[in-house]
Amino acid sequence: MSNAVNESAVEKRGYAWFVLGMMLLLYLINYADRFVAVGLLEEIKTTYQISDTYMGFLIGPAFALIYTFFAIPIARLADRTNRVRIIAAGAVIWSMFTVLSGLSKTPEMFAVARIGVGIGEAAFLAPAFSLLSDYFAPRKRAMAFAVMNFGVYFGQIFGLVGGAKIAAQSGWQMAFLVLGLPGI
Repeated sequence: MSNAVNESAVEKRGYAWFVLGMMLLLYLINYADRFVAVGLLEEIKTTYQISDTYMGFLIGPAFALIYTFFAIPIARLADRTNRVRIIAAGAVIWSMFTVLSGLSKTPEMFAVARIGVGIGEAAFLAPAFSLLSDYFAPRKRAMAFAVMNFGVYFGQIFGLVGGAKIAAQSGWQMAFLVLGLPGI
């Protein structure tokens, strides 16, 4: 009997690490999709003939306001419904809008696409922390959250460096397409 209990605990622990790995990967994609625009700022400005002010507002305060505005109601929704579905829907939304950023023909279309990225990304963090809380005991939770947060830094690097490398070979629009597809 105790052997079966131990196997079940090991299975659950293994699945908890799988869930953490998926959240880390999604957080990495989340930040890569956010930071690709930062890394390609000059190319985007040149293409659309827009100002530093326009781009600065779009990737800074506008993104932050949209993200914050949607994050709280989405977090409340996650408290009452299926968090995995919310995270999955958010990933598809932010990824589709990242792809649309690369397909945008005007600065207005690009702005709408980046706003869509912010809305989709707002569906990730609170539900992910809540989900991880189900799989990790309080004494292990801080470690799980710290591991997931590697996605922030590696995602920034991937978005900035990876996006720039793709753009150097195939144009900045292709960087958005390539980085947007994995989240879908």
